[in-house]
Amino acid sequence: MKKKIVFITGITLAVVLLAMGCSNPTGGLDGNLGTGPLTLKGRIYEEGFPSPPSYTLSYTPINKNGTLTASTGESAAITNGFFDLTVTPSSSLASFSTVAAGEFFSDWVNVTSSNGSALFEALELATSGGTIGDGDLYRRKGQISVKGSSYTETYQGVFYLYVNADATITGDSRTSSHNNFYKAFTLDLKQGWNAVCVSGVYTGNFSSPEQSGTITLSISNPADLYWVFDDDSYIGG
Repeated sequence: MKKKIVFITGITLAVVLLAMGCSNPTGGLDGNLGTGPLTLKGRIYEEGFPSPPSYTLSYTPINKNGTLTASTGESAAITNGFFDLTVTPSSSLASFSTVAAGEFFSDWVNVTSSNGSALFEALELATSGGTIGDGDLYRRKGQISVKGSSYTETYQGVFYLYVNADATITGDSRTSSHNNFYKAFTLDLKQGWNAVCVSGVYTGNFSSPEQSGTITLSISNPADLYWVFDDDSYIGG
């Protein structure tokens, strides 16, 4: 293998990796999770990059202890790799222009909200202390298939977005300088917590560092993702 395959190379850090697990948060799989507190729990895994001959992306449960802290202010103990955390929105809700101007939707163009008065908050999770140390916790899952010298990567990740009133966010498509196509999207956010799913499909060849991908956004909450501990940064493009 001539290069290390970096999954979700084309998506902005915050969009892709803001919270991803094996157990579903309160609210179900449709992505609109309700106005009540958001409960996240499960076991934390370490993600291993693929290597020949199988190129399987591995997820290994960890048995470490520490503390998990949410950007909304709550915290919970991590015990032998397991956690149970309930969060509510903080008092630091922001206008959509602030959210859109940041990293969350910056890979798309003409991103707008149907409700100019709606306020938003995106959830971030971080670990600290004990044996787990400092890192970020994301909810995601990747796979790779290989045929000859070509490969296809697929990846899904979820981030949790709170809004204090119903709002529809739309964005137009864009092709980046790295041949990544960001498909136009419509996100129908309901008052309360919403699970925004980022899906990426990338193709490439081991003989070349170049790859191309298609990235989509949707309101959904896949059940088969992992809570992944990550102390490294991903590079968008």
